[in-house]
Amino acid sequence: MSTTSREGMIACCTVLPVLGITVVGLRAYVRVYKQKVDLAFDDYVQPVILALYIGMCIAGLIGVSNKALGYPSPVGPIEYTAPSTILCMKLLYAIQMIQIPALGLVKIAALCFYRRMFCVHRKGSLVVIIWTLIYATILWMIGCVISYALGCGTHPTAAWGGNIPFATYCKDITLRWEVGFSVTDFVLDTLVLVVPLPSIWSLRTTFGRKLGITCVLMLALVGYGASIARMAVFIRLATGVMGASAIDIQSSDTQAIWFSQLETGLALIAVNLPTLWKLVSDFTSSSMYHSLRSLIRSSDESKGSVVDVKFGRPEGRESEKSFDTSSSASHERGGIRKTVEYDVV
Repeated sequence: MSTTSREGMIACCTVLPVLGITVVGLRAYVRVYKQKVDLAFDDYVQPVILALYIGMCIAGLIGVSNKALGYPSPVGPIEYTAPSTILCMKLLYAIQMIQIPALGLVKIAALCFYRRMFCVHRKGSLVVIIWTLIYATILWMIGCVISYALGCGTHPTAAWGGNIPFATYCKDITLRWEVGFSVTDFVLDTLVLVVPLPSIWSLRTTFGRKLGITCVLMLALVGYGASIARMAVFIRLATGVMGASAIDIQSSDTQAIWFSQLETGLALIAVNLPTLWKLVSDFTSSSMYHSLRSLIRSSDESKGSVVDVKFGRPEGRESEKSFDTSSSASHERGGIRKTVEYDVV
């Protein structure tokens, strides 16, 4: 099973959507029935991303069933373009158009999650950075859609019109677009991934706790790795196979689609994993959310003092001052030392 085979395309278009449906459903269960909180934008957008991804996978399966994806191009003169190749080019065009908003919404959902986690009681540079990245992602989506639609100039149907029309009107611009799209996608993924790190490592808590919170959020590396792989493949296809005068369009497009499906599916799964941490941890994601907000507030209010943060569920312990059922704190007079106990991952 390879990235250009029928079996590889079927596996990618069936396994990942099932996993996507599972994680989105579990996210709704955790947020509604476990955390019992009001849903936010990053919750509502998950079904939209899932629907877009399922559409990509249905298109992939249509290609396989019609021998347009997972099969080599039929042999013939360069002037001849087989119907299966025409269908392959149409499916690539449609899947690329669907993937752009899907990946953009994944990035925006992650940024909105960071905003809920780290900016509830804080205004400053982090808020500005997050909103800047959100607007940049929106502009990136719009720009990619428009530029891809205009890739063949005044002959848009040449994108799926066969070998000669594509080579005449679309090839050079489309190849540059593929490289630019994959590289800018990788750059945005990198920026989104590192945004929360300064806030986490500025918390006044132990190194182990900082590392633990970082590891939970860095579950997104699953999708980041797929982004790197797709970028490498698109660059290779653009400068190698797709740049050649004689190409196997169906095999190269199958590989491009396979890696696009892989990245989008893993990104959908990865963006939901921090919320699903409750299901694999002894502590709740809801507690993580509230505890991080408390940690940030505590760090702001205790400048110059020592803060020891202990994690776990307090049982039978008394404190001089209790804030709620999931956190307690004891303070020595004079503000010299503060011990804060939180229920967090």
